[in-house]
Amino acid sequence: MQRLRRGVERLKLKAFDPVTLAYRVQLLLRDPQRLAEMAAKARALGKPDAASEVLARVLAQPAAAQIFQPARAA
Repeated sequence: MQRLRRGVERLKLKAFDPVTLAYRVQLLLRDPQRLAEMAAKARALGKPDAASEVLARVLAQPAAAQIFQPARAA
């Protein structure tokens, strides 16, 4: 886990304003190898069905049944 954190810190792009953000994006666009490495690491960490899983857990909560009720047909 520590190794993963170090990798994320190394690749993290800090941009606190629009000018810095634009500069950082331009740097990435000029470095296809680094961009490819970042993409591969993101894919390795990603969970394709994460949003669906989170929604299912939220809707499974008793309070959600009161808030999210199916629409009734008119």
